[in-house]
Amino acid sequence: MFGIRKTYAWWSRLFLFTIVSVVFVATTGELAVAQQKFPVRPIQLVIPFGPGGGTDIIFRLLGQEAEKHLGKRIVAVNMAGAMSTVGARHVRDARPDGYTLLGTHDVLILTQATGIVDYGSEAFQPIAMVTSTPNIAAVRADAPWTSMVEFIDDARKRPGKLTWSAAQGTDNYTFIGGIFDAAGADLGLIRLVSYDDTASELNALLGGHLDGIILNVAAGAQYVKAGKVRFIGVAHDSRLRGFEDVPTLKEMGIDFTHATNRGVFAPKGTPLAVVKVLESAIKSAVTDPDIEEKLDKMGTTPYFLDHDGYNNYLVKTSELMNKLFASP
Repeated sequence: MFGIRKTYAWWSRLFLFTIVSVVFVATTGELAVAQQKFPVRPIQLVIPFGPGGGTDIIFRLLGQEAEKHLGKRIVAVNMAGAMSTVGARHVRDARPDGYTLLGTHDVLILTQATGIVDYGSEAFQPIAMVTSTPNIAAVRADAPWTSMVEFIDDARKRPGKLTWSAAQGTDNYTFIGGIFDAAGADLGLIRLVSYDDTASELNALLGGHLDGIILNVAAGAQYVKAGKVRFIGVAHDSRLRGFEDVPTLKEMGIDFTHATNRGVFAPKGTPLAVVKVLESAIKSAVTDPDIEEKLDKMGTTPYFLDHDGYNNYLVKTSELMNKLFASP
């Protein structure tokens, strides 16, 4: 009997030790991550659009600066398709270890609000907001319109003849839709054509397959300076540096502003310790004086929000967009 009790007591102590060990490991998991050196290998930054657009240019610039603070490379990878959802889904489904990130903008909210996909920003871990970029209406340099008012007037005279690159679930759509609404014009006056990214839109515009597109200084400046594209209205409260000759929409009597707000995301479940390391490096990049100067020349405002602040912005914007696109 004594031997049985002794054996039972030994197994009981072993069982208790095992349980305590499991609890200890589980409750100190975050601490273990925090003590690990992150990163130990290159980080992939997925840009869910093609090369050459504003989002691509801005994230490559910020990535090159942020990697200086991380000590490991940030490899930018373009993964365009299906209104940015190909790249977004790739990151959503990636391992939540901080080595696969998404550089995108409010399209992450819009594709859910318009029913293109059944997930939005809540399916990711926000790292930081980085910039806010005023958008600009653009046409070919040889087009007959010198202002957005002229474009809309022509659309009224020739309904169904003019084309614009936009599809529901994109900021292109909220841009042109907002302009027409503010101008008291029916968006049905023009035909909307869908393209996956800015590079494709520019090719279509320059090839004569489109009449108008949304642009920004980062993506469009070189084409304007080359005499290929004309800016016909800035959706901002003031004129933009380097393009002071381009009036704002408000100056034309169209009371509308529009900006693309960009940020970095990780897969849901990424440890907070890793989030904070990435957040710190991104903040250092966004607030670097040389980077601020370069962004300013691109017509982009550095706008840093940490992971909590960015999450609050995303929640509020999601609620607004869901109401806007809700079925009547």
